Amino acid sequence: DIWYVIDTPGIMWPKLEDQEGARILAMLGSIRNTAYEVEEIGWFASELLLKCFRNPLAERYKLPEDVVSPNQLLLYIAQTRSGLDKGGKPDFHKASEVLLNDIRSGKLGPLSLEHAPD
Repeated sequence: DIWYVIDTPGIMWPKLEDQEGARILAMLGSIRNTAYEVEEIGWFASELLLKCFRNPLAERYKLPEDVVSPNQLLLYIAQTRSGLDKGGKPDFHKASEVLLNDIRSGKLGPLSLEHAPD
């Protein structure tokens, strides 16, 4: 038998088979940032938050009602939160970092990301 001792909040399996669960952990900062692509998790977070937590997004970012897709959300964050590169193009990496930092610091309020099965 092999035993792993990992000091984490809660229990974390050595290998995550559930990709959505792994993305949620990355979104929350429970997986080190060298193990994932920031933009991929930013897109995932954008889609999840627009679907389930639109009101906290709208309050935090003064989000217009016509922002309905992950692309539009990250573009809006880039335009309004200094996420443009030197040429004025949106920097989706930086916009993803802004969104993930706001989630992790609680600036979007309390979010329950897992629900009991039906």
